[in-house]
Amino acid sequence: MKACYNLLLIQQPFSFKVRSIVSWRCSMNAYHAAHNGAILVDLNASGRIELSDRDRLSLIHRMSTNDLKGLAQGAGAATVLTTPIGRIIDLLTVFHDGEKAYAVTSPGRGEKILNYLQRNIFFNDRVKVAQMDHELWGLYGARAAKMLENFGATNQGLYEFAKYEEVLIARVKPLAGGGFWLMGAPDVLEKLTRQLIAWGAAEADAATVELLRIEAGYPGVETELTEDYIPLEVGLWDCVSFNKGCYTGQEIIARMESRGKLAKMMVRLSLNEELSGKVPLYLDGTVVGTLTSIARQPSGSFLALGFVKPAAVSDNAVLTSENDVQLKILGIAGAQPGR
Repeated sequence: MKACYNLLLIQQPFSFKVRSIVSWRCSMNAYHAAHNGAILVDLNASGRIELSDRDRLSLIHRMSTNDLKGLAQGAGAATVLTTPIGRIIDLLTVFHDGEKAYAVTSPGRGEKILNYLQRNIFFNDRVKVAQMDHELWGLYGARAAKMLENFGATNQGLYEFAKYEEVLIARVKPLAGGGFWLMGAPDVLEKLTRQLIAWGAAEADAATVELLRIEAGYPGVETELTEDYIPLEVGLWDCVSFNKGCYTGQEIIARMESRGKLAKMMVRLSLNEELSGKVPLYLDGTVVGTLTSIARQPSGSFLALGFVKPAAVSDNAVLTSENDVQLKILGIAGAQPGR
């Protein structure tokens, strides 16, 4: 079983559409490991950007949805870079570490976001941005927090971090009950991850992480975190401040919040047959949404994410595809106002 775990390491978490029979048996093993123990996930496809000098936080603050100006040392926050019309450019996680701040991008978007930040530095700004050479791993699962107690990571709030031999250990949104990121120099991080494996953490495969992501209702790269959607439609209400000053795209997002009307909402779906691609979803013969992500469960059934018009969203409502596959709405995905 150990050899099975080692067949596949994640390179781009939260963005896979893996349907390979080859990886399916490993997915089952890693899936059960996540729900009963812990899994290690290679997150190095995500960009890691270091910001330094006086305006290290204010640069991203004025370009994104969340309030970062008062971020305390040792704290972090998730925030969304948006276009002038409020569409998603990327979801960032920002950590404040004294004289420096670190921004983690979605997989495959590091260089794009670095260039985007650099283009928005003005002549009177005092800030430097650069790619980091630190590695990034994730530890997820039911026993992730217990394992990391040995490294001083205890009682942390969401996005807060501790340090162990210069490795940043941050609590992030969970998969299968727990979630942490570990970021540091490759040699130190290798020692730490080897110890976690010795304690029973399994190296996860792509199919497992995709299933756990959809199970948790988190948006994925190139499927939901795209310019087709605004943050509120994707369930990223907890990444938006409605009390801060101006930022790029604020007018559209504030208008949709104040009117209480969204064009679509991200929902979790269950179905018994596989679908692929962006499949139109119907209710009583009328197109009401689109399926965007799907993953197979160990039981053989499927979980999915999709976008549906609010008028069609109700728990246990049944939608259909063009070829009459039935999809049951399990509920709204992501964070919502008042939740």
